[in-house]
Amino acid sequence: MLGKGLAGLGQEPTIIAAKGSRAPEGCGLIETVDVGKSEEEAYKIYKEKLAEFDIIHTHSWQKWEYLAKAENSKLKIISTTHSQCPYQRAPPVQYANFCAVSDAHAQYMSNKLGIPIRFVHNGIDLSLYPFQAEKGDRYLSLNRIMAEKGIHIFVDLMRRLRVQGDIVGEDRHLISDLTYPTRIQNACDGLLCRYWGRISNEQKLKLLQNAKALICLPLEPYIEVFGLSALEALAVGTPVITLRSGGLAEIVEDGISGIICDTTEQIEQVIKEDKVRDLNPADCSKRAEQFTYKIMAEKYLSLYTDITNGMEW
Repeated sequence: MLGKGLAGLGQEPTIIAAKGSRAPEGCGLIETVDVGKSEEEAYKIYKEKLAEFDIIHTHSWQKWEYLAKAENSKLKIISTTHSQCPYQRAPPVQYANFCAVSDAHAQYMSNKLGIPIRFVHNGIDLSLYPFQAEKGDRYLSLNRIMAEKGIHIFVDLMRRLRVQGDIVGEDRHLISDLTYPTRIQNACDGLLCRYWGRISNEQKLKLLQNAKALICLPLEPYIEVFGLSALEALAVGTPVITLRSGGLAEIVEDGISGIICDTTEQIEQVIKEDKVRDLNPADCSKRAEQFTYKIMAEKYLSLYTDITNGMEW
């Protein structure tokens, strides 16, 4: 989406990615290694190509690109982190140009690393998320299926309040405990709670469109750095019930496009009183219009311009 947005702004982005990747129209592509290979192996392939670009925007996990910058200070690098903050210290360069995906995320990272952090909210292509005003009676959990996301709390709420819910999400990769999805699946009865696990985009879209509300339950000290599933729900007109955490409170407008709670007890009360019935699906969709891939690309391009003009951080 970022490559597509930058190309639409008249830029000439090149995407460096794993073998078999596809680039949108207007973007170049450098393929590296097979999916599952190490980032170090990939870095060895594209390292010598980095000097060909005006600016390098890394979304990688291990940030090998900073080794290249340490060797060549003329390289201009900006780095977006898509998790809380997996680093213990800032890269050993004068300007790291680190970027978060929400204001709360930026503050969290800045406090941990002791460097200034900018932020740009993620953006989506709204055309991929058709609006639907009519909603069903089932709540939805859409996350990586791990304890930090509070999926077990979702199951408990559905069972105790005798309401229906669906559990969808990644249950094989990028999760901290591989036994957790099995426990969640075993706790589901197929009626009050239906366990789906990994599904196709088409299935996900249908569940999002028909859900009564998406429920997000990130549990401290974990923070939800952005909340992409919440944005996807809003785009199709589905309200979000969420705990106040990280970027979620920046996406959801309390009382308009969703309900923000400070405790699980408050979420329980929201479900008991069926408060989402007072929310307008059209207001949810309107809120999503503030988080498009085009807006994301414009904001990143502004940061690129700052960096190339010597306004690094």
